[in-house]
Amino acid sequence: MTKGRLIGIVIFLPGIILSQWIQQYSGTNSFLSKVRMLDVNTGYVIGDSSHVLKTTNGGINWLNLNTGTTPNDYFTGIHFINSQTGYLCGGFMNGIGTSKILKTTNAGVNWIIQHQNGFEFYFAIHFINSETGFTGGYDGKFYKTTNGGLNWIDMYVTGVSVWTIRFLNQSTGFIAGDLGMLRRTTDCGQSWTLMPTGTNQRIASLFFTDYYNGYGVCDSEVVINTTNGGLNWTSQKLGTVIGYESVYFVNQSTGFAVGNCWEVATYKLIRTTNAGVNWHTLLQGEGDPYFDIFFANENTGWITGYNGLILKTTNGGSVFVKNISSEVPPSFSLSQNYPNPFNSSTNIKFNIPASRVPGGGNVTIKIFDLTGRIISTLVNEKLNPGTYELRFYAKDLPGGVYFYWMEADKFKETKKIILLK
Repeated sequence: MTKGRLIGIVIFLPGIILSQWIQQYSGTNSFLSKVRMLDVNTGYVIGDSSHVLKTTNGGINWLNLNTGTTPNDYFTGIHFINSQTGYLCGGFMNGIGTSKILKTTNAGVNWIIQHQNGFEFYFAIHFINSETGFTGGYDGKFYKTTNGGLNWIDMYVTGVSVWTIRFLNQSTGFIAGDLGMLRRTTDCGQSWTLMPTGTNQRIASLFFTDYYNGYGVCDSEVVINTTNGGLNWTSQKLGTVIGYESVYFVNQSTGFAVGNCWEVATYKLIRTTNAGVNWHTLLQGEGDPYFDIFFANENTGWITGYNGLILKTTNGGSVFVKNISSEVPPSFSLSQNYPNPFNSSTNIKFNIPASRVPGGGNVTIKIFDLTGRIISTLVNEKLNPGTYELRFYAKDLPGGVYFYWMEADKFKETKKIILLK
Protein backbone atom coordinates (compact mmCIF):
# COMPACT_ATOMS: atom_id res chain seq x y z
CA MET A 1 0.00 0.00 0.00
CA THR A 2 1.25 3.44 -0.87
CA LYS A 3 2.20 5.59 2.09
CA GLY A 4 0.21 8.74 2.58
CA ARG A 5 -3.41 9.65 2.93
CA LEU A 6 -6.09 7.03 2.77
CA ILE A 7 -9.72 7.80 2.10
CA GLY A 8 -12.45 5.24 2.57
CA ILE A 9 -16.19 5.06 2.07
CA VAL A 10 -17.61 1.58 2.59
CA ILE A 11 -20.86 -0.48 2.16
CA PHE A 12 -21.45 -4.06 3.43
CA LEU A 13 -23.69 -6.98 2.69
CA PRO A 14 -22.75 -10.65 2.43
CA GLY A 15 -22.25 -12.05 -1.06
CA ILE A 16 -22.78 -8.79 -2.98
CA ILE A 17 -19.83 -7.26 -4.84
CA LEU A 18 -20.02 -3.64 -5.95
CA SER A 19 -17.53 -1.64 -7.95
CA GLN A 20 -16.57 1.78 -9.28
CA TRP A 21 -15.54 3.92 -12.22
CA ILE A 22 -13.22 6.85 -11.48
CA GLN A 23 -12.66 9.73 -13.88
CA GLN A 24 -9.01 10.26 -14.80
CA TYR A 25 -7.45 13.51 -15.94
CA SER A 26 -6.75 13.32 -19.67
CA GLY A 27 -5.52 16.88 -20.15
CA THR A 28 -7.79 17.48 -23.14
CA ASN A 29 -11.41 18.12 -24.01
CA SER A 30 -11.11 16.36 -27.36
CA PHE A 31 -13.14 13.31 -28.33
CA LEU A 32 -11.24 10.16 -27.31
CA SER A 33 -12.28 7.29 -29.52
CA LYS A 34 -10.25 4.26 -28.39
CA VAL A 35 -8.26 2.95 -25.42
CA ARG A 36 -5.83 0.04 -25.60
CA MET A 37 -3.80 -1.13 -22.62
CA LEU A 38 -0.75 -3.40 -22.91
CA ASP A 39 -0.93 -4.18 -19.18
CA VAL A 40 -2.37 -2.55 -16.06
CA ASN A 41 0.18 0.27 -16.23
CA THR A 42 0.99 0.97 -19.88
CA GLY A 43 -1.50 1.91 -22.55
CA TYR A 44 -2.70 4.38 -25.16
CA VAL A 45 -5.77 6.52 -25.84
CA ILE A 46 -6.44 8.05 -29.27
CA GLY A 47 -8.91 10.58 -30.61
CA ASP A 48 -9.51 13.69 -32.63
CA SER A 49 -7.22 16.70 -33.03
CA SER A 50 -4.36 14.21 -33.60
CA HIS A 51 -4.44 13.13 -29.96
CA VAL A 52 -2.42 10.07 -28.93
CA LEU A 53 -2.12 9.82 -25.16
CA LYS A 54 0.12 7.36 -23.30
CA THR A 55 0.25 6.29 -19.67
CA THR A 56 2.88 4.21 -17.87
CA ASN A 57 1.26 4.38 -14.42
CA GLY A 58 -2.23 3.05 -14.95
CA GLY A 59 -3.71 6.36 -16.05
CA ILE A 60 -2.60 8.57 -13.17
CA ASN A 61 -0.83 10.63 -15.81
CA TRP A 62 -1.43 10.76 -19.58
CA LEU A 63 1.24 12.18 -21.90
CA ASN A 64 0.19 13.59 -25.27
CA LEU A 65 2.54 12.05 -27.87
CA ASN A 66 3.73 13.90 -30.95
CA THR A 67 2.74 11.97 -34.08
CA GLY A 68 3.95 14.59 -36.53
CA THR A 69 0.53 14.83 -38.14
CA THR A 70 -1.77 17.82 -38.53
CA PRO A 71 -4.09 19.01 -35.74
CA ASN A 72 -7.05 18.06 -37.95
CA ASP A 73 -6.27 14.34 -37.98
CA TYR A 74 -8.70 12.07 -36.20
CA PHE A 75 -7.48 8.64 -35.05
CA THR A 76 -10.09 5.89 -34.71
CA GLY A 77 -8.10 2.64 -34.87
CA ILE A 78 -5.15 1.37 -32.83
CA HIS A 79 -3.35 -1.97 -32.54
CA PHE A 80 -0.08 -2.87 -30.79
CA ILE A 81 1.54 -6.19 -31.66
CA ASN A 82 4.06 -5.90 -28.79
CA SER A 83 5.30 -3.30 -26.31
CA GLN A 84 7.28 -1.41 -28.97
CA THR A 85 5.42 -1.79 -32.25
CA GLY A 86 1.99 -0.35 -32.86
CA TYR A 87 -0.25 1.11 -35.56
CA LEU A 88 -2.79 3.93 -35.80
CA CYS A 89 -5.35 4.69 -38.47
CA GLY A 90 -7.80 7.50 -39.09
CA GLY A 91 -8.35 10.43 -41.33
CA PHE A 92 -9.20 14.10 -41.67
CA MET A 93 -11.66 15.37 -39.07
CA ASN A 94 -13.82 17.66 -41.19
CA GLY A 95 -15.38 15.12 -43.52
CA ILE A 96 -13.83 12.42 -45.65
CA GLY A 97 -10.37 13.67 -46.46
CA THR A 98 -6.87 12.22 -46.38
CA SER A 99 -6.70 8.88 -44.58
CA LYS A 100 -3.55 7.83 -42.72
CA ILE A 101 -1.87 4.75 -41.25
CA LEU A 102 0.95 5.42 -38.78
CA LYS A 103 3.48 3.04 -37.23
CA THR A 104 5.79 3.22 -34.22
CA THR A 105 8.62 0.83 -33.37
CA ASN A 106 9.72 2.54 -30.14
CA ALA A 107 6.58 2.57 -27.99
CA GLY A 108 5.17 5.79 -29.41
CA VAL A 109 8.24 8.00 -29.15
CA ASN A 110 8.32 8.38 -32.93
CA TRP A 111 5.68 7.71 -35.60
CA ILE A 112 6.00 7.36 -39.35
CA ILE A 113 3.21 7.70 -41.90
CA GLN A 114 3.15 4.41 -43.79
CA HIS A 115 0.13 4.99 -45.96
CA GLN A 116 -2.24 7.81 -46.85
CA ASN A 117 -4.94 8.21 -49.42
CA GLY A 118 -7.39 10.90 -50.37
CA PHE A 119 -11.14 10.81 -49.86
CA GLU A 120 -11.07 7.87 -47.44
CA PHE A 121 -11.34 7.32 -43.71
CA TYR A 122 -10.13 4.23 -41.82
CA PHE A 123 -12.06 3.17 -38.72
CA ALA A 124 -10.23 -0.01 -37.65
CA ILE A 125 -6.81 -1.66 -37.88
CA HIS A 126 -5.77 -5.15 -36.79
CA PHE A 127 -2.58 -7.22 -37.11
CA ILE A 128 -2.43 -11.01 -36.75
CA ASN A 129 1.38 -11.08 -36.64
CA SER A 130 4.30 -8.73 -37.23
CA GLU A 131 3.84 -8.79 -41.01
CA THR A 132 0.15 -9.33 -41.77
CA GLY A 133 -2.51 -6.76 -40.94
CA PHE A 134 -5.79 -5.28 -42.14
CA THR A 135 -7.46 -1.89 -42.09
CA GLY A 136 -10.93 -0.82 -43.14
CA GLY A 137 -13.29 2.10 -43.07
CA TYR A 138 -15.59 4.40 -44.94
CA ASP A 139 -17.55 3.13 -47.95
CA GLY A 140 -16.17 -0.39 -47.70
CA LYS A 141 -12.51 0.48 -48.15
CA PHE A 142 -10.47 -2.51 -46.96
CA TYR A 143 -6.72 -3.11 -47.22
CA LYS A 144 -4.22 -5.83 -46.33
CA THR A 145 -0.47 -5.74 -45.72
CA THR A 146 1.93 -8.68 -45.67
CA ASN A 147 5.11 -6.72 -44.96
CA GLY A 148 4.42 -4.88 -41.73
CA GLY A 149 2.62 -1.99 -43.37
CA LEU A 150 5.19 -1.01 -46.00
CA ASN A 151 2.61 -1.75 -48.69
CA TRP A 152 -1.18 -2.00 -48.47
CA ILE A 153 -3.25 -3.95 -51.01
CA ASP A 154 -6.79 -2.77 -51.82
CA MET A 155 -9.11 -5.75 -51.21
CA TYR A 156 -12.52 -4.01 -51.55
CA VAL A 157 -14.71 -6.89 -50.34
CA THR A 158 -17.83 -4.97 -49.36
CA GLY A 159 -19.75 -1.88 -50.41
CA VAL A 160 -20.56 -0.67 -46.89
CA SER A 161 -18.31 0.89 -44.26
CA VAL A 162 -16.11 -1.42 -42.16
CA TRP A 163 -16.17 -0.53 -38.45
CA THR A 164 -14.44 -3.44 -36.76
CA ILE A 165 -11.92 -6.20 -37.53
CA ARG A 166 -11.37 -9.28 -35.36
CA PHE A 167 -9.20 -12.38 -36.03
CA LEU A 168 -9.37 -15.61 -34.01
CA ASN A 169 -6.11 -17.05 -35.36
CA GLN A 170 -3.79 -16.66 -38.35
CA SER A 171 -6.50 -17.77 -40.78
CA THR A 172 -9.98 -17.10 -39.39
CA GLY A 173 -11.27 -13.59 -38.92
CA PHE A 174 -14.22 -11.23 -39.27
CA ILE A 175 -15.02 -7.77 -40.51
CA ALA A 176 -18.30 -6.02 -39.69
CA GLY A 177 -19.96 -2.69 -40.24
CA ASP A 178 -22.96 -0.85 -41.66
CA LEU A 179 -26.33 -2.47 -42.45
CA GLY A 180 -25.58 -5.54 -40.34
CA MET A 181 -22.71 -6.56 -42.62
CA LEU A 182 -20.48 -9.29 -41.16
CA ARG A 183 -18.05 -11.27 -43.30
CA ARG A 184 -15.89 -14.25 -42.32
CA THR A 185 -12.59 -15.47 -43.76
CA THR A 186 -10.81 -18.78 -43.20
CA ASP A 187 -7.88 -18.12 -45.52
CA CYS A 188 -6.31 -15.02 -43.94
CA GLY A 189 -8.42 -12.59 -45.88
CA GLN A 190 -8.05 -13.94 -49.40
CA SER A 191 -11.81 -14.54 -49.55
CA TRP A 192 -14.72 -13.40 -47.41
CA THR A 193 -18.16 -14.95 -46.90
CA LEU A 194 -21.16 -12.82 -45.94
CA MET A 195 -22.77 -14.24 -42.78
CA PRO A 196 -26.41 -13.66 -41.72
CA THR A 197 -26.55 -11.66 -38.47
CA GLY A 198 -30.26 -11.14 -37.90
CA THR A 199 -29.92 -7.36 -37.93
CA ASN A 200 -29.61 -4.51 -40.42
CA GLN A 201 -28.06 -2.18 -37.84
CA ARG A 202 -24.43 -1.03 -37.95
CA ILE A 203 -22.19 -3.53 -36.14
CA ALA A 204 -19.66 -1.33 -34.36
CA SER A 205 -17.59 -3.83 -32.37
CA LEU A 206 -16.86 -7.56 -32.15
CA PHE A 207 -15.31 -9.64 -29.37
CA PHE A 208 -14.61 -13.37 -29.11
CA THR A 209 -13.96 -15.13 -25.80
CA ASP A 210 -12.70 -18.22 -27.68
CA TYR A 211 -12.90 -19.73 -31.16
CA TYR A 212 -16.60 -20.49 -30.89
CA ASN A 213 -18.19 -17.80 -28.72
CA GLY A 214 -18.40 -14.25 -30.02
CA TYR A 215 -20.40 -11.06 -29.49
CA GLY A 216 -21.21 -7.93 -31.42
CA VAL A 217 -22.87 -4.64 -30.47
CA CYS A 218 -24.90 -2.48 -32.82
CA ASP A 219 -26.96 0.65 -33.23
CA SER A 220 -30.53 0.79 -31.84
CA GLU A 221 -29.46 -1.29 -28.82
CA VAL A 222 -29.03 -4.54 -30.72
CA VAL A 223 -26.52 -7.17 -29.53
CA ILE A 224 -25.62 -10.32 -31.45
CA ASN A 225 -23.77 -13.49 -30.49
CA THR A 226 -22.49 -16.73 -31.96
CA THR A 227 -21.66 -20.06 -30.33
CA ASN A 228 -20.22 -21.83 -33.38
CA GLY A 229 -17.36 -19.64 -34.52
CA GLY A 230 -19.44 -17.12 -36.42
CA LEU A 231 -21.30 -19.50 -38.72
CA ASN A 232 -24.63 -18.50 -37.16
CA TRP A 233 -25.62 -15.43 -35.20
CA THR A 234 -28.61 -14.60 -33.01
CA SER A 235 -29.69 -11.08 -32.15
CA GLN A 236 -31.57 -9.47 -29.29
CA LYS A 237 -32.85 -5.93 -28.89
CA LEU A 238 -32.27 -4.22 -25.55
CA GLY A 239 -33.95 -0.89 -26.39
CA THR A 240 -34.09 1.67 -29.17
CA VAL A 241 -32.15 4.82 -28.23
CA ILE A 242 -28.52 3.88 -27.65
CA GLY A 243 -26.01 3.07 -30.36
CA TYR A 244 -23.51 0.65 -28.84
CA GLU A 245 -19.90 1.33 -29.83
CA SER A 246 -17.71 -1.18 -28.01
CA VAL A 247 -17.90 -4.59 -26.32
CA TYR A 248 -15.34 -6.38 -24.14
CA PHE A 249 -15.49 -9.65 -22.19
CA VAL A 250 -13.22 -10.22 -19.19
CA ASN A 251 -13.97 -13.96 -19.05
CA GLN A 252 -16.31 -16.51 -20.64
CA SER A 253 -19.36 -15.18 -18.79
CA THR A 254 -18.81 -11.52 -17.95
CA GLY A 255 -18.80 -8.82 -20.57
CA PHE A 256 -19.39 -5.08 -20.87
CA ALA A 257 -20.63 -2.80 -23.63
CA VAL A 258 -20.79 0.98 -23.89
CA GLY A 259 -22.78 3.29 -26.12
CA ASN A 260 -24.41 6.65 -26.47
CA CYS A 261 -27.03 8.79 -28.12
CA TRP A 262 -25.54 11.95 -29.62
CA GLU A 263 -28.86 13.76 -30.01
CA VAL A 264 -29.36 14.06 -26.25
CA ALA A 265 -25.72 13.52 -25.13
CA THR A 266 -26.33 10.35 -23.15
CA TYR A 267 -24.08 7.50 -22.07
CA LYS A 268 -24.79 3.88 -21.21
CA LEU A 269 -22.77 1.01 -19.75
CA ILE A 270 -24.25 -2.49 -19.71
CA ARG A 271 -22.96 -5.80 -18.38
CA THR A 272 -23.73 -9.49 -18.74
CA THR A 273 -22.68 -12.17 -16.27
CA ASN A 274 -24.21 -15.12 -18.12
CA ALA A 275 -22.47 -15.01 -21.50
CA GLY A 276 -24.90 -12.58 -23.08
CA VAL A 277 -28.15 -14.28 -22.19
CA ASN A 278 -29.12 -11.19 -20.20
CA TRP A 279 -27.66 -7.68 -20.15
CA HIS A 280 -28.15 -5.24 -17.26
CA THR A 281 -27.61 -1.48 -17.18
CA LEU A 282 -24.85 -0.36 -14.81
CA LEU A 283 -24.65 3.33 -15.74
CA GLN A 284 -26.93 5.50 -17.84
CA GLY A 285 -27.64 9.20 -17.97
CA GLU A 286 -27.08 12.53 -19.66
CA GLY A 287 -23.47 13.56 -20.07
CA ASP A 288 -20.36 12.88 -22.11
CA PRO A 289 -21.04 9.96 -24.50
CA TYR A 290 -19.07 6.72 -24.04
CA PHE A 291 -17.27 5.25 -27.08
CA ASP A 292 -14.82 2.53 -26.07
CA ILE A 293 -14.17 0.05 -23.28
CA PHE A 294 -11.09 -2.09 -22.66
CA PHE A 295 -9.88 -4.23 -19.76
CA ALA A 296 -6.30 -5.11 -18.83
CA ASN A 297 -7.56 -7.92 -16.58
CA GLU A 298 -10.84 -9.01 -15.00
CA ASN A 299 -10.84 -6.12 -12.53
CA THR A 300 -9.05 -3.24 -14.24
CA GLY A 301 -10.67 -1.47 -17.16
CA TRP A 302 -11.05 1.88 -18.91
CA ILE A 303 -13.78 3.76 -20.79
CA THR A 304 -13.15 6.67 -23.16
CA GLY A 305 -15.50 9.14 -24.75
CA TYR A 306 -16.41 12.68 -25.61
CA ASN A 307 -14.88 15.81 -24.03
CA GLY A 308 -11.63 14.11 -22.98
CA LEU A 309 -13.43 11.47 -20.93
CA ILE A 310 -11.34 8.65 -19.42
CA LEU A 311 -12.88 6.45 -16.72
CA LYS A 312 -11.11 3.65 -14.84
CA THR A 313 -12.30 0.79 -12.65
CA THR A 314 -10.14 -1.51 -10.56
CA ASN A 315 -12.85 -3.88 -9.39
CA GLY A 316 -15.39 -4.25 -12.10
CA GLY A 317 -17.52 -1.15 -12.38
CA SER A 318 -20.98 -0.16 -11.09
CA VAL A 319 -20.23 2.91 -8.95
CA PHE A 320 -19.19 6.19 -10.58
CA VAL A 321 -16.61 8.59 -9.09
CA LYS A 322 -16.02 11.97 -10.74
CA ASN A 323 -13.87 15.03 -10.06
CA ILE A 324 -16.50 17.79 -10.17
CA SER A 325 -14.40 20.89 -9.45
CA SER A 326 -11.05 22.28 -10.58
CA GLU A 327 -10.70 24.19 -7.30
CA VAL A 328 -8.58 22.50 -4.65
CA PRO A 329 -10.37 22.37 -1.26
CA PRO A 330 -8.55 23.57 1.88
CA SER A 331 -9.22 20.44 3.95
CA PHE A 332 -10.62 16.94 3.96
CA SER A 333 -14.38 16.68 4.31
CA LEU A 334 -17.21 14.23 3.80
CA SER A 335 -20.69 15.40 2.84
CA GLN A 336 -24.04 13.82 3.60
CA ASN A 337 -25.29 11.74 0.71
CA TYR A 338 -28.17 13.10 -1.37
CA PRO A 339 -30.89 12.20 -1.73
CA ASN A 340 -31.21 10.60 1.68
CA PRO A 341 -33.27 8.51 2.14
CA PHE A 342 -32.92 7.19 -1.42
CA ASN A 343 -34.34 4.41 -3.54
CA SER A 344 -31.93 3.07 -6.14
CA SER A 345 -29.02 5.52 -6.29
CA THR A 346 -27.50 8.35 -4.29
CA ASN A 347 -24.55 10.77 -4.45
CA ILE A 348 -21.72 11.28 -1.98
CA LYS A 349 -19.26 14.19 -2.15
CA PHE A 350 -15.84 14.27 -0.52
CA ASN A 351 -12.86 16.63 -0.62
CA ILE A 352 -9.15 15.93 -0.93
CA PRO A 353 -6.94 18.97 -0.13
CA ALA A 354 -3.63 20.00 -1.63
CA SER A 355 -1.90 19.30 1.69
CA ARG A 356 -1.87 15.54 1.03
CA VAL A 357 1.31 13.66 0.24
CA PRO A 358 2.72 14.60 -3.21
CA GLY A 359 1.55 12.06 -5.73
CA GLY A 360 -1.38 11.11 -3.55
CA GLY A 361 -2.18 8.01 -1.54
CA ASN A 362 -4.87 5.45 -2.23
CA VAL A 363 -8.49 6.50 -2.01
CA THR A 364 -10.60 3.66 -0.63
CA ILE A 365 -14.38 3.64 -0.57
CA LYS A 366 -16.47 1.13 1.36
CA ILE A 367 -19.92 0.76 2.95
CA PHE A 368 -20.95 -1.05 6.15
CA ASP A 369 -24.22 -2.49 7.36
CA LEU A 370 -25.50 -2.19 10.93
CA THR A 371 -23.35 -5.12 12.07
CA GLY A 372 -20.17 -3.61 10.64
CA ARG A 373 -19.74 -6.18 7.89
CA ILE A 374 -17.86 -5.10 4.76
CA ILE A 375 -19.34 -6.01 1.40
CA SER A 376 -16.47 -4.79 -0.75
CA THR A 377 -13.96 -2.03 -1.34
CA LEU A 378 -15.57 0.20 -3.93
CA VAL A 379 -12.65 2.53 -4.58
CA ASN A 380 -8.97 1.81 -4.21
CA GLU A 381 -7.22 4.44 -6.31
CA LYS A 382 -4.82 7.31 -6.16
CA LEU A 383 -6.85 10.48 -6.56
CA ASN A 384 -5.44 13.97 -7.06
CA PRO A 385 -6.58 16.85 -4.79
CA GLY A 386 -10.06 18.07 -5.64
CA THR A 387 -13.77 17.70 -4.96
CA TYR A 388 -15.22 14.32 -5.94
CA GLU A 389 -18.72 12.98 -6.24
CA LEU A 390 -19.54 9.31 -5.99
CA ARG A 391 -22.77 7.93 -7.44
CA PHE A 392 -23.71 4.76 -5.59
CA TYR A 393 -26.18 2.32 -7.13
CA ALA A 394 -27.86 0.09 -4.54
CA LYS A 395 -30.55 -1.68 -6.54
CA ASP A 396 -29.21 -5.09 -5.43
CA LEU A 397 -29.25 -4.22 -1.72
CA PRO A 398 -32.23 -4.69 0.59
CA GLY A 399 -33.67 -1.60 2.22
CA GLY A 400 -32.23 -0.51 5.53
CA VAL A 401 -29.67 1.62 7.33
CA TYR A 402 -26.04 1.62 6.22
CA PHE A 403 -22.97 3.69 7.04
CA TYR A 404 -20.24 5.15 4.87
CA TRP A 405 -16.88 6.00 6.35
CA MET A 406 -14.06 8.24 5.18
CA GLU A 407 -10.52 8.16 6.54
CA ALA A 408 -7.67 10.43 5.45
CA ASP A 409 -4.60 10.53 7.66
CA LYS A 410 -6.01 11.72 10.99
CA PHE A 411 -9.33 12.72 9.47
CA LYS A 412 -12.11 10.20 10.08
CA GLU A 413 -15.86 10.60 9.68
CA THR A 414 -18.88 8.32 9.41
CA LYS A 415 -22.34 9.18 8.11
CA LYS A 416 -25.61 7.27 8.00
CA ILE A 417 -27.32 6.38 4.75
CA ILE A 418 -30.92 5.10 4.43
CA LEU A 419 -32.02 2.90 1.54
CA LEU A 420 -35.77 2.61 0.92
CA LYS A 421 -37.19 -0.38 -0.94
